[in-house]
Amino acid sequence: MSQFALFGLAAVSGLLLQVSTGIGIDPSGAWYEFLVYSLLAVGLYGSVHGIDRSVLRTDLGRILLAITVGVAAKAVLIAAAVQFLSGDPVLALVLGISLAQIDPVSVAAALSSGRVGRSIVISARAQNIIRVWCSFDDPVTIIIAFILYRYLGANDNISYYGIILEVIGNLSIIVLGVVFIWICSSFRYIEKYSPVFLVSVLFSAAYFQFMLAPAVLGLFLRPAIDRYLAFATKMALFMSALLIGLLFTDVSMVWLGIGIGIGVFLAHLIVSLPMSAGLDKADRIYIALAQQNGMTAILLALLFERFHPEIISVAVPAIFSVNILHTVTNKEWKGRFNIGSKIEKI
Repeated sequence: MSQFALFGLAAVSGLLLQVSTGIGIDPSGAWYEFLVYSLLAVGLYGSVHGIDRSVLRTDLGRILLAITVGVAAKAVLIAAAVQFLSGDPVLALVLGISLAQIDPVSVAAALSSGRVGRSIVISARAQNIIRVWCSFDDPVTIIIAFILYRYLGANDNISYYGIILEVIGNLSIIVLGVVFIWICSSFRYIEKYSPVFLVSVLFSAAYFQFMLAPAVLGLFLRPAIDRYLAFATKMALFMSALLIGLLFTDVSMVWLGIGIGIGVFLAHLIVSLPMSAGLDKADRIYIALAQQNGMTAILLALLFERFHPEIISVAVPAIFSVNILHTVTNKEWKGRFNIGSKIEKI
């Protein structure tokens, strides 16, 4: 809820600033694109950085299914809902992929604080599944989003074939990162030079638009900067929400956004059922009600605003709707199944 409150405060501040001063933002500018990519790089690294690598060995097949077939299925269902409600195929494609992921920051906060399990036992297995699902669906959806972004921009001086160059660039940075980690580990310099190298990677990823690199390196490149990373992630969230407030212009799209938000929540519930097959009832309900949207959804909406000016006005109420539905349904669930137990620790 603290992240949700921060997002709401920043978005309202941006909206009030826009209304009171007339300040606007041109999303077609190069600086705007670089800013969004910078925020994406920080958010991606932060989401993957928090994964306990040992959980990857647990339910690996189920996790791979969730971040591939599960993400694709959610995107298709959301796009179908948007198409039905709006009749706009481009908006359907853009929002389908922008809203398909689960926010890892919110999930991590809920699990670490124990909020999820005040009245219900959630197994370590279910926690592992949702932790890895919400962390890895970010890079998966972003990669798909960038392909779509290139396609939409093919007639706007953005080369579709630049995707090949991006893949090569991502792989180059990843290989360089692995070599750096190996050399520094051999000479025990990893703690000393890792922060500098990390900043260089994030800057390069934003400048050259190599978003896969920070996501992969987040698994291995982990300097002791948790406090600074948490601050950077909160600032990225604040900046992205402020941008949304400055770009929000069409109040008439609010009801459409709310309807789409309901569709997003239901899409996750549908996809979660086969993904959680065989688990206990409490685990299945927990995974089914885990959908939250956060910084990645906001930033992808900001990115696509360049090609579809209405997306912010639709995405903002959709994101709020998803998070409100998550809060209400989880509270109701805990109230109905109050069995007085705590969350099972990993």
